[in-house]
Amino acid sequence: MSMLSRLFAKGLQAFGGATVDASQAPVPSSGQVLTATSPSAATWQTPATTVLRNSYLTTSGVASGDPVYIATNDHVEKARADTDTSGLGGALVIGLNGAGAVGAGGTVPVCSAGPNLGILVLAVAGTAYFLQPTGGIGTAVPATGRIIQVGVAINATDLFVRILDMGSKL
Repeated sequence: MSMLSRLFAKGLQAFGGATVDASQAPVPSSGQVLTATSPSAATWQTPATTVLRNSYLTTSGVASGDPVYIATNDHVEKARADTDTSGLGGALVIGLNGAGAVGAGGTVPVCSAGPNLGILVLAVAGTAYFLQPTGGIGTAVPATGRIIQVGVAINATDLFVRILDMGSKL
């Protein structure tokens, strides 16, 4: 650890107001945070992953990993990028189905942010995924309709859900 790093690591304010000398803590891995382990020591730890997940009913059924929107009170339906009317309707994505296929009348666990596990096949980490014109997700940016990035591949099978509405493409 450099002298400058040691200088700034000494006297960190810890929970409860105690100060911690973290200058001797090993160099962290990516994404780790410094956590006080006692009044005088600290260590680097990986924080728990936060996932925002809620359950809604569906009247028409939703496939695994499909982006969804609120269709009526407490009900979601499959979102589509080609639905770009004055109210946007099916293009107002609130998240993705976080489970296998759910039939009409079933309950959909919707992942609105964070890791959605097992919904991709042979994905490449760091690849952006978009809402497709007729629903579902893919790596192609739609030629028309709403451009909504739904997330980024974490690995071959998992998507980090991050809904970004980039507007309409004429």
